[in-house]
Amino acid sequence: MFRAFEGSQHARLYVQFRPEPPPALIDRVLQFVRHSSPLHRAVDVGCGNGQNTRVLAPHFESALGTDISPAQVAEATRNDTSGGVVTYQASPAEEIPAPDGSVNLVTASMCFHWFDQQRFFAEVDRVLAPGGVVAIYGYKEPSIRLANGTVWTEFDDIVREVSHVQLAKYWRIPGLMEDLTPVTREAAALISYPEIEWDEQSYFIERPFSVELALGEIATWSCFQDMVAACGAADGDSLLRRTREKMCALINDAQSRGIDVASATERRQSFLLMARKPAAK
Repeated sequence: MFRAFEGSQHARLYVQFRPEPPPALIDRVLQFVRHSSPLHRAVDVGCGNGQNTRVLAPHFESALGTDISPAQVAEATRNDTSGGVVTYQASPAEEIPAPDGSVNLVTASMCFHWFDQQRFFAEVDRVLAPGGVVAIYGYKEPSIRLANGTVWTEFDDIVREVSHVQLAKYWRIPGLMEDLTPVTREAAALISYPEIEWDEQSYFIERPFSVELALGEIATWSCFQDMVAACGAADGDSLLRRTREKMCALINDAQSRGIDVASATERRQSFLLMARKPAAK
């Protein structure tokens, strides 16, 4: 069982800089659930600061967000605007605090790679009502798109250098810095339910590009936080400062060549794994 994202400052960074799931993906999850189950009770496991929980809340009578980090739960509770629909509780993903057969949807957004997968799925099976659904989703590394639609590879290379070179040794799970998609896709083999849906082509997250957004997201990475813990805050600040200088130099060069940087967007592909617990006979 991995523990990360424990500090209150780290939790607040998540609120500021991590993206929410795309609306079209959430719509598909809700459609899948409605086919066999009412929207009574949802549990969002690994809820972090509550981004995904808040997206689900308007569609359910009640929702529970759980996270192993008390700091993340405190931040989620502080930002809750559901009017009592959502409650939050500190709990491991493998120990969902819900009665047997009481949940219509269990979600895990951008956190499944940290779980003990077999224990998690066993717990999901325990809490899901017949016809209930488990949905696991997340997103790939972002790419910056210029106004003409081309990928700004030079900017992406700066971010990848931080991730794959300067912070490479601080990634706790081998391959995590590359792509979370295979971790989730391969987990389908652990699910015993006959009805499974996998999609890594249909859903995208888009946000306006900015240097502050890019640097802020780097600061949310677990590898960055682990580097700061090992080497000190000054080293973390130095890395962000050097990265900012490279980004700003690239932007100035692009603008000098007439490239429209102000209209650039951050785009990332999302993935979705869903499975339905068979209805009671």
